[in-house]
Amino acid sequence: MTRSHATGLILLFMTAAIWGAGFVAQREGAAAIPPLTFNATRFFIGCLSLLPVIALFSKPRGESGPRSAMLIGGIAGGALLFVGINLQQTALAVTTAGKAAFITGLYIIFVPLIGRMLGTRIGGKVFVAAGLSLAGLYLLSVNDGLKLAPGDGLVVVCAVFWALQVLVTGHFAPQLDGPRFAFMQFATVAVLSALGALLFETISLEALVINWWPLAFTGIVATGLAFTLQILAQARVAPTQAALVLSLETVFGALAGWAILDEVFAPRAMLGAALMLGGILLAQLPGIRIRKPIRLWFARRG
Repeated sequence: MTRSHATGLILLFMTAAIWGAGFVAQREGAAAIPPLTFNATRFFIGCLSLLPVIALFSKPRGESGPRSAMLIGGIAGGALLFVGINLQQTALAVTTAGKAAFITGLYIIFVPLIGRMLGTRIGGKVFVAAGLSLAGLYLLSVNDGLKLAPGDGLVVVCAVFWALQVLVTGHFAPQLDGPRFAFMQFATVAVLSALGALLFETISLEALVINWWPLAFTGIVATGLAFTLQILAQARVAPTQAALVLSLETVFGALAGWAILDEVFAPRAMLGAALMLGGILLAQLPGIRIRKPIRLWFARRG
């Protein structure tokens, strides 16, 4: 292992840890700020935090890709991200950060499964991975009455929208500049969330000020900083290996929930989380076709 490769792996672990801790910040924010208001503020801050990344790492404006693709792809991907992130934020008011992290990770399974429905060929390992993840979800979230625990169903639907956003982004991303494309999607989420907050929520500036740290962490650290770390890491680590490391976001989310929020998994839930992690990792092993897994992570993060 070269020094450059080792540096890339360290940067990826840092990125996954930041994203995992982001679930704790979202959980804290969900307790005090309505979801649309939280995400409107968070993604507006996220857009601002991406400006230095664009200045440092983006191609010249004339080389960033067709404007029509940037507009259509950015708005379409942003609209899907808007639905997914607000479902997740709503769920975090009633479920734990650790469970939300593991269940959200199911999008890695849903991407090839949805692709299969659209006619893309996938390997048999995907179905094994899906089976492991489904068994894990049952142990993690389904109670004795065969019902999902409060909020967990919303996170499952959120993971479906993550997967759809990944597929849309995978169509447009190869021809576009990554940071600018992510900025377009984040701006779409910010605008749609702000409109929704104005229509359906009571916006409290006092609550936003008092609960500044979840907004600052998710907007600046989990967007601008993590985005920069990932860009630097991708130049040093192969895509498949990078995807495997980044999928540990689910583990870091559970650890952060335990360390900061005193969340504890019962033995049954721990087994379920282990099965889900196994399915997530299996879905990213060589031989399984998942379109643009690393580039797509860019557009998802906020």
